[in-house]
Order: sequence, then structure tokens, then C-alpha cells
Amino acid sequence: MDLVRIDGRYRLERRVGSGSYGEIYITHDILSGQDVTTKLEPIEGGHFTLEHEFHVYLKLGRGTGIPCIHWFGTEAGFNAVVMCCLGQSLAELFIHCKFQFSVKTVLQLGSQLISCLQFIHSHNFIHCDLKPSNIVMGVGKHANVAHIIDFGLSKEFRDPHTRLHIPYGNTLGLTKTLTFTSIQSHLGMELGRRDDLESLAYILIYFLHSSLPWQGLYFQGHDLVAESKQSTSTHDLCYGLPPALRTFLKYSHLLSFNAKPDYDYLRSIFNDLLLREGFNIDMIFDWGSSDGRVNEQLSSSPKHNKCPKQRTGLGSQAQRGSFILAN
Repeated sequence: MDLVRIDGRYRLERRVGSGSYGEIYITHDILSGQDVTTKLEPIEGGHFTLEHEFHVYLKLGRGTGIPCIHWFGTEAGFNAVVMCCLGQSLAELFIHCKFQFSVKTVLQLGSQLISCLQFIHSHNFIHCDLKPSNIVMGVGKHANVAHIIDFGLSKEFRDPHTRLHIPYGNTLGLTKTLTFTSIQSHLGMELGRRDDLESLAYILIYFLHSSLPWQGLYFQGHDLVAESKQSTSTHDLCYGLPPALRTFLKYSHLLSFNAKPDYDYLRSIFNDLLLREGFNIDMIFDWGSSDGRVNEQLSSSPKHNKCPKQRTGLGSQAQRGSFILAN
């Protein structure tokens, strides 16, 4: 690839990830002297996921658990978005912890992520693709903060003109990760806030059980996964787990399509259990210490780079890049 610099100031250093969407690079900001992260997407593919993702970030603005964006635009045939560095994903940390998180870690993550989803939903967006690899921890003073990333499949659940909730009905079909997507998604129905909650419930249950009943059916087709999710009772899925998980999953299933979740109640389910069990809500997780640092094995990962100081809003570089695209 000939592209080595973005907007004249962001120098691509090394690739740390790739996929159907494009590639991710650790990038050096030659003006600030700090490292950031760049996602690249070839324009010739015709799939402008990054453009959509940038505009979601732009509308979300700054919030706890939302990555800060520094720049978006086009360079040498690529869409590019530059954002702050983040730490390991929960998928990676789960592997490091030998596929088992403690009850304390899962309950604290649940409380944090409910707050993050509340912020996203308050801006009329649903994520639509929540999974462990799309949840990453911060770095530095934000190391104990879970961030939700990858908004390429996100959508507004209110009509931007009327501000009314979108109607319930059939949609284009399943495009999300099978393991953690909601039952309604399998059925090809329109998604709402309840579906983000259901996906989060599956993630938290997975972290405690180390697996989900339908994981082995993944390669046998969508229908078998959907059938397994529908036939597995909440009691069986949450057997042996703290009652908070069963309550949370059942709540997501009973919530009507256009209903606003009671986020305070959902947080209390996890926080009250933490206190009853004698845990300190200190946001210390299985993989880290009181200051959020991971151990040496994890800190050697190329994703652990010093993150620039987070901005209080989308900077002029990010806005300027979007205007270039619009013109």
C-alpha cells in the first residue's frame, strides 16, 4: 500500500488488525508526538462503512465509553478515520483470563455497558452489533472504562424528520454476528433498544459460562442458531449464574419494541448484587490492577500504546475532514 500519511500529520506505523472492512494501523501524530489509531477502508469496494461510522460518532459526540475521533476524510483511494488509541478488547482479555471472568468483573462490566448503551440510545442510535470484540478497555486514566466501538452497522431508531420511533416490521435480514445477536434479528425483524440489551445479556452470560449453547451450531446455518436461542429457556441458559443475569435477560425479552428501557433499574440489578455479595464497586477487573494497568503479558501487545489526552469534543480536524467529503 502506497499510503503512508493521513492529512499530512498522521504517519502509519504498523498494522494491528484487518478484516473485510479494511485495515487498522497504529499511527503517529507528528504534530502532537502521540500515537493514535487509524482505520482504513478502500473506496473502490463501494462499501462506505467508515463514512457511516464517522457520522454516527459525530452525532454521538463525547460520552463515557465512546472513542474520541480526531479526523475523517479520504486519502489515496481510502476512507480513513483517526481516533484515540484504546486497549484490549473483551474478546482478547477473555482469552487471557482462560475463558472465565469472575462474577465481580461481569457485574461491573454490565453496569458500565448499560450506561454506555443508555448514552448511545439517548442520541437515538442503536448499535446493532454488540459482541466482545466490539467492546474495548481504555488506556491511561481511562483504563478501567469499557468502550463500545465499531458503529458501522448502527442505525437511528427514530425518524430524523418526525422524531417518531421507527415502525416494527420486517427488515433486510441478518447481517450481525450470530452468537450474540438478538432473536428478533434472526427473525429478520426491525431492531430496537431492547435488542442491544439482549445482545449484552448474551455477552455477560457467555463470560460466566465460557460458552453459549448455540455456538457449536454456527457453521450449520442461521436457522439452527435461531432455533436454539428460541428453544433454550432463560432458566436453563442462566442456570447456576447470579439471578441478576436471568432478570436482565428476561427484561430484554419482555420489553416492547418501542419502549424505553429503565436503565437505572437495570444498573441497580448489577450494583445491588455487587454490594450484597460484599464486593467493592472499584472497577478493578480480573486482568488488571487498581490503576487499570494490565500485566506484562498483555501490555506487550502492539495495541497498548500511550493514548493522547482525550478531547472534550470532536476537534476541528474531524469536522474539517467531514466537510471535505461533503464537498
